[in-house]
Amino acid sequence: MLLCHLGRVLRRVHGMEVRFLLMGGGALLDAFRAEGEVELFPGEASDLPGRLRMLAGENYRYAFVNSAASAHTALALHDAGIEFVQLVHEMPAILTSRGLVPALIKSAALATKVIFPAESVAVRTGALTGGVPENAVILPQGLYADIRYNGRGREAVRAALGVWENDSLLIGSGYGDMRKGFDLFLQLWRQTAGARKDGGCTHLVWTGDLDPEMRGWMESEIAQALESGRFHMPGRIGNMSDYLSAADAFVLTSREDPYPSVVMEAMASGLPCVAFSGSGGAADLVAQLTVQTGLSRQEALVPLGDAGQMARQAQAAARKCQEAGSRVRARRARRLAAQFPFADYTEKLLSAVRPQWRRISVVVLSYNYARFLVARLASVFSQDYPVLEIIVLDDASSDDSLEVARSTAAEWGRDIRIVAGKKQSGNVFAQWRKAVSEARGDWLWVAEADDIAAPDMLSRLCEALDEAPRGVMAFCDSSAIDGNGAPMFESYKPYYATTAGALLEKDGVHEGPEFVSACLGERNLIMNASAVLFRRDALQAALARCEDLETFRVAGDWRLYVELLSMPDSQIAYVARPLNVHRRHATSATGSLASEAHLSEIARVHRVIDIAAGREDLSERQKAYREEVARQFGPEK
Repeated sequence: MLLCHLGRVLRRVHGMEVRFLLMGGGALLDAFRAEGEVELFPGEASDLPGRLRMLAGENYRYAFVNSAASAHTALALHDAGIEFVQLVHEMPAILTSRGLVPALIKSAALATKVIFPAESVAVRTGALTGGVPENAVILPQGLYADIRYNGRGREAVRAALGVWENDSLLIGSGYGDMRKGFDLFLQLWRQTAGARKDGGCTHLVWTGDLDPEMRGWMESEIAQALESGRFHMPGRIGNMSDYLSAADAFVLTSREDPYPSVVMEAMASGLPCVAFSGSGGAADLVAQLTVQTGLSRQEALVPLGDAGQMARQAQAAARKCQEAGSRVRARRARRLAAQFPFADYTEKLLSAVRPQWRRISVVVLSYNYARFLVARLASVFSQDYPVLEIIVLDDASSDDSLEVARSTAAEWGRDIRIVAGKKQSGNVFAQWRKAVSEARGDWLWVAEADDIAAPDMLSRLCEALDEAPRGVMAFCDSSAIDGNGAPMFESYKPYYATTAGALLEKDGVHEGPEFVSACLGERNLIMNASAVLFRRDALQAALARCEDLETFRVAGDWRLYVELLSMPDSQIAYVARPLNVHRRHATSATGSLASEAHLSEIARVHRVIDIAAGREDLSERQKAYREEVARQFGPEK
């Protein structure tokens, strides 16, 4: 299920095309199909190498190998030119019993990274494979299920099971086999059979399928337990929240377990957990966080296989949980759930398989632009570069912008975050400051709601930044359309040439101060902010230095670019292709601002520019430009 949810986040949040290659079918097949294309390759007769070569030809470049059981695909992935990360979700007993060690060794040598959920899993696996791989990364997985404490759900499940107020309920979960220790869980039923001083009794519930072989060996004992009324086996449960809420303690009877999601789910419901020491990453997790569930480390961990000790400590943990009450448990649940963000886990996996990935936050600035949002968001969703997040920052629009944003995202099957202002800011740069504070990425694309971008704009800007190790921003040329979408200019290069000559005729990387002198010293040649990708921390620092920015109506972006690029070590990358479409409105701020105010803003920017670092003729060129603008306005009426 982890892989299925990973695919969902990669597709809906980051905008990647996802395809699942499964070694067999199963109960989760429909869930996989809901998140991406699915292909089955059961058995050795399947032509997996040939199919992988075809997928590489279709531009599939990266893969996650979900477990050591799939490590045999490593050579075929490598030969197809597909980079991959090897995830290890097995412990030594399974690795050896299923003969997975040789394939895992080969896969680890070819993988970009080998991901282990806990250090103990890496160490114990390394003992079989000749040592922990040099490319190993310890990355605890995130919680993908929506788990929370639910008081009403607790009451409903306990009533259905016949668990009354004075009773305790211990819960275990998973595929009931020897590794998961279902036989030990059944022993807990016997160990907790005695009468309690408070008159209550201890119930046990196991959620999940039972291994047929285990059922065959233990059929009579299971029947006895079920007949007692204290042992419950509802089978696989789709939504565990209510069952976990109904319980008073979670017991992990696994003999070895790398990092099961159910332990995170139990903690996210506020449950104390009791596990066997040394059983793997799950025990490590319990030891790390048990204090937050109300137990000490000694109370949460018991010697491996000691069912009697586990029964005593689990019952004590359940009593503590009940005595703490629902409010305390709900607070614990919220605090613990926040420690397992699946989005963070996915981002780190994506960075592992694509180390060069730039974490880009896309912030769409919108104010009463509902009529343009469908096209704008479509051009964002169509980017061929995976983004970190998409935020729609709405400045208290009075039209249906928010509904258009939501419906467009739903139509595309994408997740966006909407930040809706309650009161209009009245200034675009107040929104820029808010965009910087809301974004989590290292890079920021401020995508104005009325512009459009080519699908490869972000990827080409990132390629340009690869050549600019000190780059603080990158921009591309733009074409222009009018307010109705009719073409105006194919490129701004003729305008660039009036100041910069042939400098912007081709791609390039420029030192920031030199670019200010050559391209920004006289006039602003970065014609549209939507064509720019900013390094967020550099932009944030420039915004902080530009305390007067909100006083600009026309030249504020120019003022900001000058501030950003005047730093001595800054670089700017340029892509000559017009990958941005700039919508020019007849009633824009530039067209409506009175000439005197417009010229005043130009002069203010000219004063900011350090002409000593530029060309000697800059001051004369600045004066000539102001005179040119004044002539364009004509006499004031």
